[in-house]
Formats: sequence, C-alpha cells, structure tokens
Amino acid sequence: MFYAFSVPIPANTPSTAPVDVEAVLTYGVIDHVEVHIPAGCAGLTHLKILQGLHQVWPTNEDENFTGDSINLVWGDAYELFEPPYTLTLRAWNLDEIYPHTLIVRFGLYVPRKTITERFMERILGVPSEGGRA
Repeated sequence: MFYAFSVPIPANTPSTAPVDVEAVLTYGVIDHVEVHIPAGCAGLTHLKILQGLHQVWPTNEDENFTGDSINLVWGDAYELFEPPYTLTLRAWNLDEIYPHTLIVRFGLYVPRKTITERFMERILGVPSEGGRA
C-alpha cells in the first residue's frame, strides 16, 4: 500500500504553533518514506514525523527536515502493529510571505503471516495466535 499526504503550511507559521496533519495508515510495516520539499521553500519550511509524543523521523529529536527542491527518500522497517495506526506530520514555515505545501509518502506492507492469520480467522473461524482480528 502506498499513502500520500499534503502538508499545507501558511506563511509565518512558527515552530511554537505548528500545523499538524494526521496521516491515517493501517496495520503493517512502513518500509518506504518520502518527504518532498518543493522549490521555493528556501530552507524555511520544517517537518517532523511523530507517533503520539514520540518523534519517529528524523530519528534525532532536536532536528527536522528542511531544504529547497529536495526529495528525501529512505527505507525503514517501522512497525505499526498497535492502533492507532496514525502518524502526525508536524510542520512550520518561517517564510513571512509565502505558504508552502510539503508532500509526505509512505509505503506500507502487511506481513504475510498476518494475512494468513486473518484469513484463517475470518474465513475458517480459526483464532490467530496473537488474537488479532
């Protein structure tokens, strides 16, 4: 599965009052992440990706993604096995004149064993080991 989220950030949005976009995903493993920072951002837009209060990306909590005309792309194996399956895309924009929109994409897969477990439970009535529905 592949998800894409727009993160529109008004001009003059400080880090103390960021824009939060909820990225609603599903059960599975995030194995691909992309952050698109378009031309014109001039290093004035900033983004962090969180799950609850925990900053997931970038891994070092004192940092954030910023740049100009850049596509950040990386592989990972971030598990979303417990609800809620939601990440928060937290952004701010220090540009005093122009709004900007960042794009964040996630590639996610459901582990094969889980697909089989769910099939067994739903179709055949056999409960899975983990008790997942």
